[in-house]
Amino acid sequence: MKQQKGKRQKAKQYVDSPDDVYGFEYKLKNASSLLERTEKIAPGDKQKILQFVGILKALRVSKGRIAKYILHLKLIGENLGVTFEPATRKDIEHFVATWLYEQGYSLKYLAEVWWFEASGLNENFKIEPSLT
Repeated sequence: MKQQKGKRQKAKQYVDSPDDVYGFEYKLKNASSLLERTEKIAPGDKQKILQFVGILKALRVSKGRIAKYILHLKLIGENLGVTFEPATRKDIEHFVATWLYEQGYSLKYLAEVWWFEASGLNENFKIEPSLT
């Protein structure tokens, strides 16, 4: 007597839609979840990161880039040593120059954009951060 094999189960797709070929929606949800779950960042700083994410979404920045920014800002927030509010440009530059460069990251542009948006200088003076 011949045994019938059971049907093979298909793996559940982790992408939410067939249009999301690279899974950026999943990556964005994952980055947001990691930000919410971390206990090393003050709730006020988490709120500032989420406000920055709102600005990026309004500017129609891609989901993949937003996820990358969330993860990098989470990393900065966990290791900066101070909250974002009293942090100066020098604090962030020092952090980027020492810790992140040692790790192989290149986030000068992100640090500049974040500092301009967080400090309100971009609204008052319309200063664009350099891309170098």
